[in-house]
Amino acid sequence: MKKVYLLLSALCVAGGTMAQVPFNKVAPAKKSIGINEMPVKSVNQIQAKATTLWTNDFSNPSDWSMTNTSSPATDWVITTNQNAAPVAAFQPAGFASAANGFAIIDSDAQGQNGSQDAFLTLVAPITACASEPIVVLRFSQMHRRYLETTEIQVSNDNVNWTSIDANPGMNANTNTTNPALVSVDISAVAGNQANVYLRFHYVGAWDWFWAIDDVELVVPDDFDLAGQGVHWGVEGPWGLRLPIVQMPNTQIQPIKVGGIVKNVGGQTQSDIVVNGVIPSTYSGASAQGTLAPFELDTFDLTTDFTPAGNGTYTIDMSLTSGATDANPADNTLPSVTIDVQ
Repeated sequence: MKKVYLLLSALCVAGGTMAQVPFNKVAPAKKSIGINEMPVKSVNQIQAKATTLWTNDFSNPSDWSMTNTSSPATDWVITTNQNAAPVAAFQPAGFASAANGFAIIDSDAQGQNGSQDAFLTLVAPITACASEPIVVLRFSQMHRRYLETTEIQVSNDNVNWTSIDANPGMNANTNTTNPALVSVDISAVAGNQANVYLRFHYVGAWDWFWAIDDVELVVPDDFDLAGQGVHWGVEGPWGLRLPIVQMPNTQIQPIKVGGIVKNVGGQTQSDIVVNGVIPSTYSGASAQGTLAPFELDTFDLTTDFTPAGNGTYTIDMSLTSGATDANPADNTLPSVTIDVQ
């Protein structure tokens, strides 16, 4: 059996629902197999691609070392088994070069008493950044999240490491797409550096899994937005937005919805809009917003969604801008699904 959710309540806990409003909050809890996939945004024009400085597709496992302080001992594995992920939505793996190998760590397989603290480390330093002031790390991932830590760590001396969350804002019991593209600005550590060291760090305890492939360092495109997640729920008198997946019919109230967007391009974009639609039922959009290079922010829809009565409501979320996105595969926002009964 998987872990069970704790229902965190501001004032009281009412039985029989996953989330009650206005006073009960659903905390990340039951480690369930339900899937929250992300739709892909369409693209209208062609944009020049980033300049690749270095790449690695895990075709040579000796490029990487694995260490851990896990219990029981659990290393990353480099495999060609395209069904290695413990979740059906990731079988087979969608990586472009999955057939010649990818890295994966499976926390779910270790069971309730297992814990993981494992590093996947590039053996040799990357030497292609010495004359590049702006450097972006990109890689493809597959990830189902519970409460684990998924970190990128970068260094220019192999002693002092900078840690970056690979999946900020991702909710428990949700999936990335198969695969998802991650782009991270590492210029502060890697820019104009003769040697750049790289590793991936996973910390978990009966969580899900993380898989990585097609790692590269690039000089970024001018225009590249990346959807990072959604932020939705009802707001109580304490000012917090409480995520709602189930709402009693007797407590229907407006639901606020927003999309989390990151600018991973090299230019400021000032015409970003997040949209939410339920066909024939609801349409909302954020005000146009601006993001500087590598800035992240939440774009709230200006119109709240209020359910009309019993039923399942799914708000399809999308991300648009006036510029053509260089990597539309990472322009994704998960849908928001709410049950009223």
